[in-house]
Amino acid sequence: MRHLKIHLNIILSIFLAVILMSAGLFCTVSAKIENFVIVSSASCDSAASKELWRFILSETKLSAENANLHKIYASDCRAVFYDLDDDGVDEIIGTHYATGPKSLGYNIMYILKRKENNNYEKISFRVYFTPNNPVFILKSKTKEFHDLKCYNGKTEKDTTVVYSKSINKYVDESKQKALEREFKEMYY
Repeated sequence: MRHLKIHLNIILSIFLAVILMSAGLFCTVSAKIENFVIVSSASCDSAASKELWRFILSETKLSAENANLHKIYASDCRAVFYDLDDDGVDEIIGTHYATGPKSLGYNIMYILKRKENNNYEKISFRVYFTPNNPVFILKSKTKEFHDLKCYNGKTEKDTTVVYSKSINKYVDESKQKALEREFKEMYY
């Protein structure tokens, strides 16, 4: 059963790539794309998803049992490994569905970098996206990190995620200055 699910995810990824190519989207930007990942196709039991879950529990300072009381579930974690800075060590690109005010949900993009002590640090700040769509890893880089493009159904709604040099975090490029200012006010 597990192998069937993996094969279906691969077929789904190929099918999505074919659809994007036929729509012309892929052809217009293919020279800029190094690769793409579909975070939602990852299993919540994958190694990357489990690492993301451990990070979320650590960040929220909750046990798994108490996290469930706050509507935070391991089954909502989806993550993949990808080397975003070409240093030979994979980062984690993942998401976790979060319930916000008035029970409205949204997906947070987590980008985690492994530290020397094998723990992870979050190198993204307030990035939201549609996880069922691909995350394109672009050839362009900011401070040694690949820029990302999150396809959100319509080209004008795509999110470009870049590594901010001033706060050392990935941010939504369209909101970069405001997010940098907010981050500095919170942490500096």
